[in-house]
Amino acid sequence: MKKLFLLRHASAPREKGESDRERRLSDQGIQEARRIGKYMLENGSIPDCILSSDSPRTVDTFSYLN
Repeated sequence: MKKLFLLRHASAPREKGESDRERRLSDQGIQEARRIGKYMLENGSIPDCILSSDSPRTVDTFSYLN
């Protein structure tokens, strides 16, 4: 059976003077992304295909899923 996962990027607060597009994961966001990556790996839920924004916070989040 195919599964569809809808995920949002991990915590990425906006720093002063930073545009929304430039936002990176916070330390907390990195831990969140690692946690969901571990959960997905342990449950055999690693996606075959990812469609996402190319924003740094999104790319960083998904880098923890493999």
